[in-house]
Amino acid sequence: MPDNLQSYFQQIILRQANLRADDLLLYDRVVALAQENNITPLIEAVEAILQQLSNRDALGFDDLLKSVGAEEVSSRVLAEVDGAQAAIQQLGDKSLSQALQADPMSVLRIHDALKLVTDTLKQDFVTALAIQPPRRVEGDHD
Repeated sequence: MPDNLQSYFQQIILRQANLRADDLLLYDRVVALAQENNITPLIEAVEAILQQLSNRDALGFDDLLKSVGAEEVSSRVLAEVDGAQAAIQQLGDKSLSQALQADPMSVLRIHDALKLVTDTLKQDFVTALAIQPPRRVEGDHD
């Protein structure tokens, strides 16, 4: 295994999802979301997370979690991703600004569902796999 564990996992993610390196950075998706005011970047980001967790064509992170005895973490995060997808789908054809005006709670539900996913990934997922996050991640407080 390479010395740089983060780089190693990024390469696995890129290979499994057939992504370019810049697709790995969700910053671009957030910027696109703000500029386009649509939900497509949210849908794509959640689909990318799901692809990495449960790759149908190869081993996914769910398989790795199960192999270290953390099947509960795998099941929980997959359920949370499903919840995020459901919250996003409830917007239908509305843009985020339309949803904020018509039903602000729908946008809050999306936020809360995505926060559950990211919290589980940053805490339980990392702990179960004994991954040491880089220092810049430890202090970002999101």
